[in-house]
Amino acid sequence: MKTDQPIRIFLALPLPKSIQEAIHEESELLRSKLTFRKWVHPRDYHITVQFLGEADPSLVHPLTNALSSALQALHPFPLEIGHWGWFGRKQRPSILWKGVHDPEDVLPELAAKVRNTTSQFHFEDDGKPFKAHITVARQYTGELFPAHLFLDEESSLFGSDNKKPPLEWEAQSITLYESRLGQKPMYSPLQSIEWKS
Repeated sequence: MKTDQPIRIFLALPLPKSIQEAIHEESELLRSKLTFRKWVHPRDYHITVQFLGEADPSLVHPLTNALSSALQALHPFPLEIGHWGWFGRKQRPSILWKGVHDPEDVLPELAAKVRNTTSQFHFEDDGKPFKAHITVARQYTGELFPAHLFLDEESSLFGSDNKKPPLEWEAQSITLYESRLGQKPMYSPLQSIEWKS
């Protein structure tokens, strides 16, 4: 890493490989039926906590040390994959995402602590309410988006096996990633903070 060049960074919860693969399987069914400008590489699936933007690489260690102190009381907590959804206009979404269910309601507090800590390093909070999701595709370019099919439990979008049990895992860490535009996968982990069991 060149220390004299700024890097684009963000904080996110990583996903286990098994969860990434399961989401990718569903996305492949959608990909044959929906036209998006970009489909996210499965190794890039994550739950964004805060996008930080450009930063000096020298901030990586002090920032993660501060976050480690701020989040030291956290313990691993359960999460589940939820329903499909989108951001933007219903006729032409900007983002297609997979939802996240947080049974113990830990994520809002986690996000607040992260934003409070990053503000001490002069990273700006965009002010938007935190909504846990996993981005799967960007910029719908097809005809009228079939939003009604995502709201229908009997939808044919996912074939006949569309009533699988919920996918569950335990969140055990938060990771600072570098965004490397034009590369696949695009996100490279810089440093992770693990929580005590």
